[in-house]
Amino acid sequence: MFGWAKPVPVNFHALRRPKRDMLWVALAGPAANLAMAIGWAAAFKVGALSGLRQSDFLLQVPIAGIEVNLVFMALNLLPILPLMEAGLSFPCFPIRSR
Repeated sequence: MFGWAKPVPVNFHALRRPKRDMLWVALAGPAANLAMAIGWAAAFKVGALSGLRQSDFLLQVPIAGIEVNLVFMALNLLPILPLMEAGLSFPCFPIRSR
């Protein structure tokens, strides 16, 4: 799942306030994962209300979607260079250390 991931190029010159705006850029990835997890949770709720049992395949798919997106969200928040959204730690460091 990680083999095809590529960093998103960001034009720092297009940002009005780079320190603040880079934080917003970096939070976009985890926010997208959270939104997808919420979408899968809604699909699970619809399936559960329609009378499906938890062992049914149509309820297993949303459960997997929720788990995968929450794991990806957590990984996006970790400051590990190959996995991280580099911008989350960007505003935390003084200018000299960048």
